[in-house]
Amino acid sequence: LLMLLTIGFIAINMMGKIEYGVERIYNDRVVPLDDLKVIADKYAVDVIDAVNKANAGGFTASQAINALESAKSTVNQRWQKYLSTELTKEESQLAQQAERLFTPANEQIEQLITYLRGLNGDVVHQLNDKILPLYNAIDPISGKVSELIDLQIKIAGQEKDAVNGIYQSSISIFITLAGIAMLISIVIGLWVNRSVMNPIRDIVENLKTIRQDSDLTVKFKTFNDDELGQISTSLTQVIEHLRG
Repeated sequence: LLMLLTIGFIAINMMGKIEYGVERIYNDRVVPLDDLKVIADKYAVDVIDAVNKANAGGFTASQAINALESAKSTVNQRWQKYLSTELTKEESQLAQQAERLFTPANEQIEQLITYLRGLNGDVVHQLNDKILPLYNAIDPISGKVSELIDLQIKIAGQEKDAVNGIYQSSISIFITLAGIAMLISIVIGLWVNRSVMNPIRDIVENLKTIRQDSDLTVKFKTFNDDELGQISTSLTQVIEHLRG
């Protein structure tokens, strides 16, 4: 029973560690990948696209402002969400570097929003001198976010290996405990056979001899000083008494 309880406790403990490891991979590695991708896309795609469309006549000034403000708001929300996850030391350093790059990019976006507020309707070719500085501010962010994404994948692989290590360890422990349990069962079986079955077998065989051959010279062997031993001794005394 104690062995079963031990195995059950270890199994629960190991499963808890494996579950925790899987949750960490999902919450701190998989989900942040989506956040980082959205951040990169908002800067490199949405912001640049909004400015280019406005400059080409595809967006009005107010539409471009809405697109820029929406992108900036989403970036801020996703970045704060990403920072709330458990970051490694290397990841924190990269995150700080990325955050420093956000400042000039956000300044460029704010300058564009301020400039667009002073315009009405179409702004065709009125943003020509604004596009290149925006590219220069945003391009470094894309590179740094890519580094963060690569690091996420690397750490996820390391944590997967750690979870796999726990799984392999649990298998080894269970096999070892199962072997110990089998050994204990064999020992108990041998003990039961020696302490219980042998005395019972001796009593049955001697009683059979007495019944079939009326042989009162048999003696019951006392294997242990227990109840069965006392029965064997008592039977021997009864047979001696009958033998006179």
